[in-house]
Amino acid sequence: MARLIARPDLLTRWGLRLGWSGTDFLNPDETTLSLLYDAEDGFPQQLLWRLPEDGTPPEERAAAALHRLVTVDPRTA
Repeated sequence: MARLIARPDLLTRWGLRLGWSGTDFLNPDETTLSLLYDAEDGFPQQLLWRLPEDGTPPEERAAAALHRLVTVDPRTA
């Protein structure tokens, strides 16, 4: 989370804002990011980006998520 806050360009490049992040209520092995954006009609929308636990250390999962934000718009993936 701290790395994402330190790199706001990773979200703004896609027109996104960070809403919140945390452990998924129904699946504690999954991290969920709430990403906000303004839809074409001007109304705010929320995208829940789910990052499942895959057995790798948290630092590696965070690095992979940041890399994905560099290359892929979360609204399309």
